Amino acid sequence: MKRYSLLFLALLAFTTSVQADPVGTWEITMDGPAGKQVNRLTIREEGDKHFATMATPQGEADVGELQVDGDHIEFVIAPVKDYPMMRFSYTADVVGDTLTGSVTTPRGTLPFTGTRK
Repeated sequence: MKRYSLLFLALLAFTTSVQADPVGTWEITMDGPAGKQVNRLTIREEGDKHFATMATPQGEADVGELQVDGDHIEFVIAPVKDYPMMRFSYTADVVGDTLTGSVTTPRGTLPFTGTRK
């Protein structure tokens, strides 16, 4: 019995230490004031860092470096020239091929979901 308990604890430690892999292309869906919006988030890994781009109906933005902590990711889309006050802060959790999170905008916080493509 003791052997099974040790095996169970070893498996539990392994599964809780495995980091989710956010790399890939994600279809992000959110409902905002203008209705449903679908964006494409592409995350890549370079060495031990993660970077991304976000394609929206308004164009594509370079996200820059993402903060990745286990299955949790955070990133900011900085203001662009034509919209200097429009800063978008994203936070999400990765579970398999699903992202669940929220984006904070100057007009409030909106939930979103994402599916890896």
